Amino acid sequence: MSETSEPHYHACLDFVGEELDPDDILPLVPLKADGPKKKGDPLFNSRNGKTSHARFGACIFYTTGVVCSSNLSDHVVFLLNNIEPTLEKIKNVVDRQNLRWFITCFLDSPDEKLETLLSPAIFMRAAEFGIPIEVEDFSGVTFVWDYPPPAP
Repeated sequence: MSETSEPHYHACLDFVGEELDPDDILPLVPLKADGPKKKGDPLFNSRNGKTSHARFGACIFYTTGVVCSSNLSDHVVFLLNNIEPTLEKIKNVVDRQNLRWFITCFLDSPDEKLETLLSPAIFMRAAEFGIPIEVEDFSGVTFVWDYPPPAP
């Protein structure tokens, strides 16, 4: 990131797990999920034209295109505000389906520190909700989905 350009941040709310059924999460989060999948769902790879299968279930809600702010706090608070009304129901699904859920923050540079971009109050609120906040820079890969399909 150059010194004159405005930072580009966004965040996402992730639900992942082998037992994930997105149909149980989707009605509880009032946002559009990006390609929710169950474990074993077909995945088309546009690079090689082959279909593989999801290694695990995933339901991801991005703030990109929804939150128009260069302030990372706005993105994280937006996600927290959207899950708060159904938090207990979400926690029940997370427990019942043995899911991992977290907020991932995407930063412009690996040199940036999450602690300097988010206030302690945001970390405390997320902790009260029971949801970890993680970080990923744009050079990383968050998920690897492809694996050979199970033998018949």
